[in-house]
Amino acid sequence: IVLTAGIYKTLAGNYSPSKETIQRALIGKKISEEARIPLIISGGKTNSSAPSESMVVKNYLNLGDILLDEKSLNTFESSKNLGKIYIIDKNYPFILVTERMHSFRAYLTMKSRGYKLYTYKYDHNNFTFSDLIPSVNGIKRFNTFIYELIGTIYYLLTSKINLNNLFWLDITPD
Repeated sequence: IVLTAGIYKTLAGNYSPSKETIQRALIGKKISEEARIPLIISGGKTNSSAPSESMVVKNYLNLGDILLDEKSLNTFESSKNLGKIYIIDKNYPFILVTERMHSFRAYLTMKSRGYKLYTYKYDHNNFTFSDLIPSVNGIKRFNTFIYELIGTIYYLLTSKINLNNLFWLDITPD
């Protein structure tokens, strides 16, 4: 399952996936082909005049016969809608493709909905102390880190993440 990360309108008036979305989709495609498992791309309409993010990336990369979640607007909605749209057996794990900073919140959100999963975390650059030194890349990475931290806290406060999953506790009755 690939979670999209945005689209944008080109000067020609067409919609294109963000670089992050393209990278996630290509990794998901490779995993899908190698493991012979279905590829699901999750991303809805973030702009009323635009197609869904999942449809944009499918068409842009000419992905062919894949499954799309065109309703979800965020990670939590993806966790809810994937079980409604597709029959995902919660007894069998799936692979979630997202970038490293987003993977923590995405994993906990999906786990809180009862899914068994693995995350394929990739990172173009590891977050290091140098990211705190003022630079364009450092500011961007720090902003992403803060966004994910606030998102995780918000998901915890609004019960979108179960606190037991924060510590990876699987409590089963005896």
